[in-house]
Amino acid sequence: MMDAATYGGARASATAVSSRVKTEARNGLFACFMNALRKSRIQQARRVLEHYEHLLATNESIKVRR
Repeated sequence: MMDAATYGGARASATAVSSRVKTEARNGLFACFMNALRKSRIQQARRVLEHYEHLLATNESIKVRR
């Protein structure tokens, strides 16, 4: 008879399980891709703003209407 059948091998010890829980969660592939995309878009926006900086109004040239 098969009273004590085990599937998947022996269980991990309690210390091994607790050490896995304490480690930081790693980003998946999609999260890494989205972070890289966000950083590249920010860099591109900064480059565009620097390129057209001469067209932007300064604080002194803006007149406030009341």
